[in-house]
Amino acid sequence: MSNYYYGRKILEDRGWIFTAIVVDGRRGMIKVFNDIPLQICQFHQMKIVTKYLTRKPETKAGKELRSVMLTLSHTNEKEFALLLTTYNKK
Repeated sequence: MSNYYYGRKILEDRGWIFTAIVVDGRRGMIKVFNDIPLQICQFHQMKIVTKYLTRKPETKAGKELRSVMLTLSHTNEKEFALLLTTYNKK
């Protein structure tokens, strides 16, 4: 069992009730909290995309995807999903 599992158990034993969780992308956390709504924080989502695209992508597709990614922090889920779907279809 992971430290995340034990950490969750200790907190729940102390009366904590998890209704949702925002994580930094660590896979162990995702597995431990798979029974409640979970989201990777926007900062870490953007860092993951930047890791693969760089800050200055050279291809047209890379530039367009970075452009979509940069809207993440000031759009809602529906708008962002539409932008991403449009990008994927292109």
